[in-house]
Amino acid sequence: MTNKLQALLASGGAGIAGFINWLATVPPEQQSGWVATLVEITPIEHRPSVGLFTRFVMLFLGVYATFKASNSSRHNP
Repeated sequence: MTNKLQALLASGGAGIAGFINWLATVPPEQQSGWVATLVEITPIEHRPSVGLFTRFVMLFLGVYATFKASNSSRHNP
């Protein structure tokens, strides 16, 4: 797999982890409609753990995507 593809997949994974993190940390006063339905997927007792885990996943995938993107250009000998 090329570095460009790995960077693309890692950044996509970081985006998905960020969305899950946002769902786990939405304040109760903003939970209405579709957001309330999606927030209920994660049980309330697990939301802090899910938020922390997904934040670390975002951090790792963001650093990994940046590293792979920096190595994706063509190098002249």
